[in-house]
Amino acid sequence: MKKSIVKNILSVSVVAAMAISVVACSDTVVETNSESEETKIDTVVETETEARNETVEDSIANSLVGVWTYEDSEASRVYTFNDDGTGDLTITSGDSVISWEFTYSVDGENIVIRRDGHEDEVTDYVVGDDTLSLGFEGVEFTRSGIK
Repeated sequence: MKKSIVKNILSVSVVAAMAISVVACSDTVVETNSESEETKIDTVVETETEARNETVEDSIANSLVGVWTYEDSEASRVYTFNDDGTGDLTITSGDSVISWEFTYSVDGENIVIRRDGHEDEVTDYVVGDDTLSLGFEGVEFTRSGIK
């Protein structure tokens, strides 16, 4: 009789342990009551995590923030867009170097570049995998670094 009571207690303990197993994902805690539910939740959590990671990667890849370079036979132009809304442009032609700082903001598909003593420059822009097109420049810049 004692053996069957101990066996029942152990069975109940195992079932209880399975019933309150916990799957943790970031700040979310989900309680499950069966192994198949755990598998489903694991699949959902992995899918959501992968989607979140892809969104972050896409955001970084498509971000304006970074160093962008364009060179031709006459000059090189290097734009730096910082994540705090500041930036600078350096144009080098032979021994001449012109550089200025600016602030910028994004308004939908347009970027607004502001320099002291100058009118705001508003233009469309497109960020590709490693390219940046600024409407007023008329050329494609290549990402040369992430700032």
